[in-house]
Amino acid sequence: MTRQIAVIADAHLTDLHGGYGLFDPSAGRVALRSARDSFGSTRLFNESRAALRACLRDIAARGIRTVVLLGDMTDDGQPGAMAALRALLDAAGRDHGMQFLCLMGNHDAAGPREQPVPAPLCDGSGQPLPPAPAQYRMGDAQACAALARHGLGLAPPGAPDRSYLVALPDVWLLMLDANVRAPGGELVDAPAWDAVLAHRPGLLARIRDSVRAAASRGVPLVAFSHYPMVAFPQDATQGLPPPGYWGARMPSAETSRRLAATGLRTHVGGHLHLANVSQADGLTNLAMPSPVSYPGGYGILTVGPDALRAKRVPLTDVPGFDVAQSLYGADARDFPDLLDRHFQTLVRDVLLPRDAPGTRLTAEILARYRGIANGLTRWNAP
Repeated sequence: MTRQIAVIADAHLTDLHGGYGLFDPSAGRVALRSARDSFGSTRLFNESRAALRACLRDIAARGIRTVVLLGDMTDDGQPGAMAALRALLDAAGRDHGMQFLCLMGNHDAAGPREQPVPAPLCDGSGQPLPPAPAQYRMGDAQACAALARHGLGLAPPGAPDRSYLVALPDVWLLMLDANVRAPGGELVDAPAWDAVLAHRPGLLARIRDSVRAAASRGVPLVAFSHYPMVAFPQDATQGLPPPGYWGARMPSAETSRRLAATGLRTHVGGHLHLANVSQADGLTNLAMPSPVSYPGGYGILTVGPDALRAKRVPLTDVPGFDVAQSLYGADARDFPDLLDRHFQTLVRDVLLPRDAPGTRLTAEILARYRGIANGLTRWNAP
């Protein structure tokens, strides 16, 4: 039997129609982030609802019923964004029979206590909106309770983290919580898997035991977490180190070696908003794209008794992608064109100045960044 699993990473859904408590979501109003905010970020804000709906519509059309959300599902863990997410997932489950398996990312919850995440908002004409009353990131317990029926309620009671295992008849899905909190509650996420091995090394035994149990039953196992387990290889960066912003978020070679020593062979992660594949000591890390960052889209895994394949599915038909066009000063032809414009601006104004201050963006440099961001089109397990 062959099963397909859709994977959506870093959807970063905003509270577009609720304005984080400013107005009724059914009123037809919108709360937008400025062009400066959007094009200075690693993701587009205003198009997140349209992009996620496009993902779910395409997944439904393909008849895929198992959907993994790799964390950073919401913009910043705000109650309105979480309510909007839950409404979309509930509808897709009801209308298309989808089963959602969620993981928490670094943007979905604030640890033991709520945390303010203020950001200026404007309406569709660019006029500033008043400060929103619910621009705060929920605590872990509240955020996880909101998505309890979409996987996060499956974590064993009393466990040290929110990892859980879903044993489907033909494949086991090991959902790993790689968030590590410092004593004060702040997240240690750069690089996250280095922090896991330093502060929660017991998770290695959990991975090893799950791999062995699946093998004893002759069932393939795929692990998922929000963060990458293997740094992108040298050949993906044309023999040069990864750009600093991305490189600082990739695990050490020793961390990858220890993870591979558990016997785990395939891990699927997000966090970096990139589509790429990397390997270390027999462990393959499949990096899934964000729907709201270049190159965009989502991933599909095809799992069979003796084969595992992965591919990126681009988003081309995205109704509503132009919700904030009037703020951007130039009309994009379509959603891929908007993502491309955003990426060029991001590289020129944010990434390149960090990596090589004073360097002018050239076509060759841009091509290098593109090659890293869009390094996964299709992959077949060796």
